[in-house]
Amino acid sequence: MSVSGITALGASSAYDFTNITPLQIQQAANAMESDGSLTAAEASVLSGLGSASSFSPIDGNPASLDTDTSWQSIDLNILSCLQEDITVGKRENLGPEGEQLLSTDQSLLNKLSAYQAAESSAGNATGTVISTSA
Repeated sequence: MSVSGITALGASSAYDFTNITPLQIQQAANAMESDGSLTAAEASVLSGLGSASSFSPIDGNPASLDTDTSWQSIDLNILSCLQEDITVGKRENLGPEGEQLLSTDQSLLNKLSAYQAAESSAGNATGTVISTSA
């Protein structure tokens, strides 16, 4: 099944973007870029949402994220994160580069939302990888 260029169960694994860990975000970004479901820019945005730089260390020391890996097991709602970024970005005067990033964020949100809807209607949204195929 394919929805708006996203393969629901095909070359990519199935992910629940409303309940996903940073590691799963990285896997999804890589797989979905590889199979052409996401552009390089969209995969970069998605990957960034699951990187250490997206998290604030409790002790205020960014280097502690290298040793304290508890952030890697946090379940995130990427759809909500993207929507919040878009909402905040629209209120700011971001200039041309910021507008391009907002456009990429919106495109990514649209694709992931369509993917999520397809997975949910197929009963596959579980928060974990549920299917992979070569």
